[in-house]
Amino acid sequence: MKSKETDNWGQKEILAEMGKQIRLKRYLSNISISFAAFNTGLSRSTIHRIENGDPGVSIGAIYKLLVQIGEEKNLLNLAGVNEIVEALVENKVLRRPRAKKKPGRTIELGQSHMKELMT
Repeated sequence: MKSKETDNWGQKEILAEMGKQIRLKRYLSNISISFAAFNTGLSRSTIHRIENGDPGVSIGAIYKLLVQIGEEKNLLNLAGVNEIVEALVENKVLRRPRAKKKPGRTIELGQSHMKELMT
């Protein structure tokens, strides 16, 4: 049963387009499915599933195929990692926000409590 939320994201269209682009890159690189399967350790059917936009294919399998066609760096671009962001993080311009302390988490002990704990 398919999730309505996932369908609302346009998952089918996005994965189908990604698969078409991967197929085109493989074709333009003159790499057959059999050759890609042999070199990646994936089955031919898995490569077909990637190129047809099957949402059940693991990201690891997609990555192996991207490496084979020389497009592995594009996976990082999709994730939003680029040289500018990396430089900002390295120079501490961008920082991960710290979690705020929630009130009531700390217990203050009075003198009487401290004496009880010490004995």
